[in-house]
Amino acid sequence: MKTVIMLCSFATPEFNVVNLKRDEAKWVLVLPVDTYNLMPIATQGYFDEIIPLKELTLMSVTQAIKPFMSASEVILLPNKEDILVLAAHVRQELGLSGDQVDYVERFTNKTLMKQSLYGASVDYARYVDYSSNDYSSADDALTAIHEELPNFPLFCKPCDGFGAMKAGVLSNESELRQWISDCDHQRYLIEELLQGTMYHCDSVVFEGEILIECVCEYAWPCDQFLSGRPIGSIILTPDSPMYKRIISTNSAVIQAMKPENCATHMELFHTPDDRLVFVEIAARAPGGRIVDLYRKQYQIDFAQMHLQCQLGIKPDINMQWCGDYYAWAFIPVQVGVVDSFSIPEFSSYWNIDWYIKPGDTFDANYFESQTSFLFVKENIAGFVMIHNASYLELRADFNVIRDHQFVNYVEKGS
Repeated sequence: MKTVIMLCSFATPEFNVVNLKRDEAKWVLVLPVDTYNLMPIATQGYFDEIIPLKELTLMSVTQAIKPFMSASEVILLPNKEDILVLAAHVRQELGLSGDQVDYVERFTNKTLMKQSLYGASVDYARYVDYSSNDYSSADDALTAIHEELPNFPLFCKPCDGFGAMKAGVLSNESELRQWISDCDHQRYLIEELLQGTMYHCDSVVFEGEILIECVCEYAWPCDQFLSGRPIGSIILTPDSPMYKRIISTNSAVIQAMKPENCATHMELFHTPDDRLVFVEIAARAPGGRIVDLYRKQYQIDFAQMHLQCQLGIKPDINMQWCGDYYAWAFIPVQVGVVDSFSIPEFSSYWNIDWYIKPGDTFDANYFESQTSFLFVKENIAGFVMIHNASYLELRADFNVIRDHQFVNYVEKGS
């Protein structure tokens, strides 16, 4: 009998495990104690055994899984991007089948992604793979960076980061020099700053075949969440010329990157000079509330389909349009004392779930303590979902969401 071990990090399973139980198997959940304490009782009932750990490390996860090795085939399934590499190292340590380290790193290391696209008909930003360990002085580092990237602004982010953490714009020589001085020993990608509109394309790949592709337009580039702008996206209709161009780019990326039995989440920019420029791709279901968006828009579940593919089950995809178009957004928390909420006049049906309340106080120290993950409830003021039978009205309302100040803040003590 198989043992399917789900490895969860900061979020509990967000899908119906019952629908995956096609074969006789024991289902085990391994997760941090803090996450377990937040887990709904109903979700706990899906699993035959739950193993809470103080923390997820190679040693702790390996030791938790070893007892299941003697009696059955073990399949290890991580649920979030932050533990994909850890899961791959556990598989390597225990000799488990599934996504191995070199494969996972190809879809989590941003430099390796671009190297995988050499020779493909895919445009991507010029870049420098940077670590402070590579240079004897700041001047040597500056010289090397300027040889490849002579113009500002630049954009920096960890090579293996996710969710726009530790990412930022370097506008001039002074900021670059200061960033080099302050930089930790992590490996970073420094690239030319891309301007324009950001999109995401989400696919399901099974045995080399692309089963489905969906495209959405972001409200703002993801890193803008740190500057107080919402993160969210709106469905792009298949009759859109941009939809067709992005699908073509996505196909070229998948052909070059060769993802295996998984969902994929690709991000790219449409620049002012009409280029489509690849940013990155992940071999997982999309994050944020994108999975919820597709559930409502097409009655399909990317989280579910990803796990089906990982288990060797070809998803039976039946896209059904409900008659409305959908968009979503997270509203960021900002510095200050929450005074009141401001709801714009929408033409669309709307719903907002607030995670904060008047009187809540957020200062710089709060944000410094919330650096592990960006798009988690502690950093989100509210979640907006809108839908409309008219795509033009939905898009107009989405444009309102881009720039509207949903939360009014006052200074502490005022």
